[in-house]
Amino acid sequence: MPTNHGLETATSNADFKAAALPSFSWFSAYHPYADHLTFLRSLQAAFPSNSELITAGTSFEGRAIQGIHLWGSGGKGSKPAIYYHGNVHAREWITSMTVEYITYQLINNYSNDTAIKTVLDNYDFYILPIVNPDGFVYTQTTTRLWPQMTGKYTLKPALQLRYRKSLNDYHSYRGAAAGDTPENAGIRKFGDTLGAGKGIKLYIDWHSYGQYILTPYGYSCTATAPNQSKQNTLARNTGTAIAAVHGTRFTTGGTCATLYNTNGGSNDYFTDVVPAELAWAIELRDTGTNGFVLPPAQIIPTGEESWAGQKYLWANF
Repeated sequence: MPTNHGLETATSNADFKAAALPSFSWFSAYHPYADHLTFLRSLQAAFPSNSELITAGTSFEGRAIQGIHLWGSGGKGSKPAIYYHGNVHAREWITSMTVEYITYQLINNYSNDTAIKTVLDNYDFYILPIVNPDGFVYTQTTTRLWPQMTGKYTLKPALQLRYRKSLNDYHSYRGAAAGDTPENAGIRKFGDTLGAGKGIKLYIDWHSYGQYILTPYGYSCTATAPNQSKQNTLARNTGTAIAAVHGTRFTTGGTCATLYNTNGGSNDYFTDVVPAELAWAIELRDTGTNGFVLPPAQIIPTGEESWAGQKYLWANF
């Protein structure tokens, strides 16, 4: 097992839990949905005293929206939340792999990196790698680049709903009704519950592609969050930390002003309604060369630079 990813070798006795982690070769390829569920179970088994599998509702076709909850010495559910989810948009496969990479490294480094121990001791992580399981399966079995969010639906209405963006009932909503999908309802309720509990320090909705770190707001190009200056600084510096790994440059700023107007973005909802102290959307590699079909060879580099960015953010927010 390579040592340049912060991993113990198979012969190391430094941390018996790290030896129980699934093989790092997981990150050399994309995988079927069922294998992602197995991978989550394996991660939980490698960190049994400090993790549990979680479910944030059920999809239209009856699939559990599965994730994992990690905590440190404070005990389960005792700290503010850091909440990540991936694959809101079904064709963005790199997002689930990236949040799984971050999860893997959190578990692997808890016992040998004081910075990681500190963040896990101070925050509970709730990570949902695939919140659109029906759409994800559809892209694997039928149409790899299903054009969700375009409005050019070709499926029957009951199946069209599964491709809409999570929490897209905030401000100017485009859909049949507010929260009109079971996926939306499940992850919205889950986030609301976290916010009403110990609160949410950081929420990130992981996407691809474009290489952006997007802060509030999407619904307006002039509205600003109460802590907008802090968010802008953290986003810029997170981008710098990312670029230091492989030279990948991210553009940072408010969603509307930096990219385009978005109606019902989840980071807007988490800023104003839940609320979360920091609520971002991150668009991962690349800028169009491969687009949504990012080659498997870029999974690990994407994970490495995203991990570096998150480590900076956790240490400085």
